Amino acid sequence: MIYKRGKQGIYWYRFRFAGRMIHESTRTQSKTLAREAERQRRRELETKWNHVERRTLPPTLERASSAWLALEKPHLAKRTYEIYEVAVRCHLVPALGPRLLWDIGADAIASYQARRKGADASARTINKELQVLRQILKRHKLWAYVQDDVKFEREYSDIGKALTREEEKRLLKACASNALLSAVVTLALNTALRKNEIRTLRWSQIDFERRTVTVGRAKTPAGSNRVVPLNQPAFDSLLSGPAASWSQERTIMSSLHARQRESSGNIPTATALTPRSQLNRGVQHGVRP
Repeated sequence: MIYKRGKQGIYWYRFRFAGRMIHESTRTQSKTLAREAERQRRRELETKWNHVERRTLPPTLERASSAWLALEKPHLAKRTYEIYEVAVRCHLVPALGPRLLWDIGADAIASYQARRKGADASARTINKELQVLRQILKRHKLWAYVQDDVKFEREYSDIGKALTREEEKRLLKACASNALLSAVVTLALNTALRKNEIRTLRWSQIDFERRTVTVGRAKTPAGSNRVVPLNQPAFDSLLSGPAASWSQERTIMSSLHARQRESSGNIPTATALTPRSQLNRGVQHGVRP
């Protein structure tokens, strides 16, 4: 039943449902709207009581991936987000973007893997892309329908190896003509710092008295803020220029790069190696990935 209540003439409804009296305001002075509000409230309770949910089509992968990235971005490291974003934008969406999520079955995923392998993508890269796809499907409760039939690529863990003394000498000799690359490789070989740890290292993280470097944000929580001793070759590699050019908040890579330009007297062209690309090439055989 509905009835007016109070000086403002607001309609309320009252009815019994599942042994409980439902007594709520409609917040309207219209009798017609009040009756409709009562019917909708009854319908809402009956739907929930009987576990009846309105069925809607799942979104396409393109829409679902955009929503997933926006949701996950605050919880991901910058580099991790960049990897996921590239996997979505450059590979998953072009291949599967127009499909509804429930149309992405094990066969479609297997075909995607075959195309990526045909494009010479590594097993690690393909698995990263499948992990992103898995998280998107999980968010929409659809991964369980395909997980038993999806096979991830086999990754080989024996690719990396420690360099011998002779190999280290040959590597340093090959880098000798490039002061920046030589300094970076020497630092990597003698500290076992990872590529990004060296690339983002600042002078403020170096303790010249104690001859140590304090690592900033690392790949793992245990590796962050660890203190690494500098032996003589590593220490010398950081002193490859005038101290006057040091700035506590400047990265070591940018300082060494500037010193290299000053010593050569040339400004690198657009085709010259950047510090990051030099680091990628010089440390790819280092001790840590």
